[in-house]
Amino acid sequence: VSISKRLSLLPTNLRISSASTGARTALAQLMRGRAVELTGLKNAAAYNGLTAVVLSEAANERGRWDVSATLVTLVPRSNLRPHDVTALREDDQHPKEATTKPDGRDAPQNVD
Repeated sequence: VSISKRLSLLPTNLRISSASTGARTALAQLMRGRAVELTGLKNAAAYNGLTAVVLSEAANERGRWDVSATLVTLVPRSNLRPHDVTALREDDQHPKEATTKPDGRDAPQNVD
């Protein structure tokens, strides 16, 4: 199972994912496609330690970089039985954005 989340973070919350670099990254090292580790997040602490990929070419007007963090977990095959799985209907194949934050609080809803 793979779950992705797009976040806009300050450079102080991004560390270059590399065995050779243990220190926090310098702003000049951030670039699109670079793998980073999420660190120091307080309101979304559940994401600390996850690896993400930088999506933006540069920081936005608030100094934040867009990143995509992906959590991958394996579901043991023996735990899934036919009666545990339900087929999606055609209109269910595009999941809506989650309405709960990692800490269990309700997330703000997007309004069209």
